[in-house]
Amino acid sequence: MLEVRSSPLSTTLRAFYEFIYPPACLGCEEYLGESTDRICDTCFQKIKPITHDDPLFKEMRERLVSGGQIDGLISAFHFEKDGTLQSLIHHLKYEEMTRAGFELGKKIGVMISAFGGDLSTASLVPVPLHPSKRRERGYNQSVYVAMGMRSVTELAVLAKLLHRKRNTRSQTTLNIEERRNNVRSAFEVNSRYAASVAGSSFILVDDVITTGATIQECARILKEHGAKSVFAASVALADHGTLKDTV
Repeated sequence: MLEVRSSPLSTTLRAFYEFIYPPACLGCEEYLGESTDRICDTCFQKIKPITHDDPLFKEMRERLVSGGQIDGLISAFHFEKDGTLQSLIHHLKYEEMTRAGFELGKKIGVMISAFGGDLSTASLVPVPLHPSKRRERGYNQSVYVAMGMRSVTELAVLAKLLHRKRNTRSQTTLNIEERRNNVRSAFEVNSRYAASVAGSSFILVDDVITTGATIQECARILKEHGAKSVFAASVALADHGTLKDTV
């Protein structure tokens, strides 16, 4: 199957684990009681939200949309160096704290639910890792963000639609033009599912968008295969200088 779904077994095991180990906030480790969320309100209040009139959001949206591949942008937070969100994303990407991705994804899902149009029928497509990096890490963090989004929106998660065919170097030390060159032709549509792209709408999902080079390249491939619309969604937006060497 192309769509990712949670298995009944994994749900049962999670419930058993949380019975043995009472749930604590992923940010501050405070006991959460009966809450179904895993990041407390206090920690979320330390994360700066991003709004449509924020200069960084407007600049990023203009950059993405002007390229002709992205039709819109949804993002929830500012990425702030040494802040709570940076800690959560670091744990998500490098320390297997996948639940953080799920919780952060729920916040984006709430935003998507407020939109209509193509977003209401779009499929969620996590930006893929190269197979070697996925094997090394054991998972793709963007899949868990997308699963959190799905828990709110009920949109399908198509984790195998895109394939990263070239193992690119890390983007963190590169400037904007170098990032574009680094990811050019790095992705392809899985041939098994190529016929399903034409006429469909998609939301590309990533943890942090910095210059937009990666997500624009993914969108270009989808548009080449006839996608009706492609939106970009991320947990956070970051200035290139802010993110450099921090995540």
